[in-house]
Amino acid sequence: MDYVTANALLDEADINISLNEDAMQRLTNSTSPKLLNDALHQAANDPGAKRWVTETLNKVLVNQKTRRPASQQHATPPRQQAPVDNAQLTQANSSKPTTEDRIFKGHTVYGSQSALYAGADITRSGVHTLRLEGAKSVEARKYNWDQKIAIQLTQDELPHVACVLYGWVQQCEYKNHGPAKNKGFKLMIQKQHEKTGLFVNIMEASKPMCAIPVSTVDLYHLLNLTLGQIMKNEPDLDSAAVLSSLKAYAGMLT
Repeated sequence: MDYVTANALLDEADINISLNEDAMQRLTNSTSPKLLNDALHQAANDPGAKRWVTETLNKVLVNQKTRRPASQQHATPPRQQAPVDNAQLTQANSSKPTTEDRIFKGHTVYGSQSALYAGADITRSGVHTLRLEGAKSVEARKYNWDQKIAIQLTQDELPHVACVLYGWVQQCEYKNHGPAKNKGFKLMIQKQHEKTGLFVNIMEASKPMCAIPVSTVDLYHLLNLTLGQIMKNEPDLDSAAVLSSLKAYAGMLT
């Protein structure tokens, strides 16, 4: 994403900050470009995304916030950014998290033909989970995220996925995702060239499948992200107890 597009999205979200090329470069170097792209596109309609963007800009661009030159501004006075009130971003007196509480955190796995993005997400019922997105490659290190396949894991799918990531279960596959019930994903442990590795497939009818091999270091990040989401759903348990439960669950699956 270039700074012109980013500024347009910031304006749309009523975030009264403008970026130049240098500021945009420092911003993309400070966080995941895919994560930044997601948050900017959702900021106008998602208070959680707006809060994340605002906090990220404040951290990265301290003393670097500049307004666009007058010649580049609209004839009408610029909109003033209202202070972000955390109290307004969550439901009052609610023990369940909402989509507004979403923490924009994730990890991208780049393959030669497809890329995978796994991000922290929250279901409408307040369950912490993961969102998997797959995008096909258009050229080296560039992917068509505008035509991505996006799937939100259910509460029951998340522990099964964790068991595969830990290597306790060989594979898992789920279908019938999305309003049209035409999306699905599969995680599997396979041997390739005498090495054991994880492969992720993300599918949607009428679109080419995204198949992504996951390296050891990428697996580390996916494991931490997944375990972190599971533990948010079990605030009374520590990591040892959660891992023990997952092992017992895996034993019943095999």
